Amino acid sequence: MNPQALPLCQTASITTDAYDVNTDIEPRLRVFSEAGFRFLHWCDHWVSAHKYSDEETARTKGLLDRYGLVCTDIHGVCAVEEGETLSLTCWVELNANRMDFIRGLGGDAIVIHLPVPALAGAATEFEVAREMTDALLPEARARGVQVAVENGNASLIRELFNAYPPEDLLFCLDAGHSNMAGDLDTLETFVDRLLVVHLHDNHGNSDEHDLPGTGTTDWPRVMALLGRAPLLRTLNLEVGLRTDEDRPTWARRAYASLVQIRQMLDG
Repeated sequence: MNPQALPLCQTASITTDAYDVNTDIEPRLRVFSEAGFRFLHWCDHWVSAHKYSDEETARTKGLLDRYGLVCTDIHGVCAVEEGETLSLTCWVELNANRMDFIRGLGGDAIVIHLPVPALAGAATEFEVAREMTDALLPEARARGVQVAVENGNASLIRELFNAYPPEDLLFCLDAGHSNMAGDLDTLETFVDRLLVVHLHDNHGNSDEHDLPGTGTTDWPRVMALLGRAPLLRTLNLEVGLRTDEDRPTWARRAYASLVQIRQMLDG
């Protein structure tokens, strides 16, 4: 389902933590749906030891159905609350819970950060990332969940993708990270593995998560590359509302920013 071949209304996605993080999800779902979004990337509790129950999963699936929304993928855990300890075993358990949750919502992919600083120890980044990947992949295979690694360190991404085939590891492009690092060449190299995107803007210095078109991201190049991604399913905004702006008004502006960059893809 390449977004280039579909109308925007069939690919427009937004992360659930755009505002009012970890509050009840229903008001956000209603606003996202009314703004025009049809897909979600689940991002609540990605820095939390919270575990989703069967009851929470069932309620959330019911709400998605009520508002005509589809949740395709979830952000895996990469940290826990202050005072909590994140071991490798805990990290795997929490992400296995996230996989069960996304499968219960009808989705099939998890985005992970590698490596997680809390697990680094004295090993190299690649050694830690490989240990984490080897521990997580059996859980993902057992659940039929695809694993996508988010870009942070371009050289590490290259090492991982050289070590693991596409059936084990796919790619999540964070456009904001790429703008700060100037590493869009990584996307060009691994565009065939691109499954999930985090689209947002900044000015190259900090991870602002602003609406596309408000910073210095090279959107024509980003969108041209996305148009070549055979596995990409949705155009997902990972943006944040950090003012007192009315939620529905902001959500409509977010959707409009996606319309603007989508026009580059169509062109």
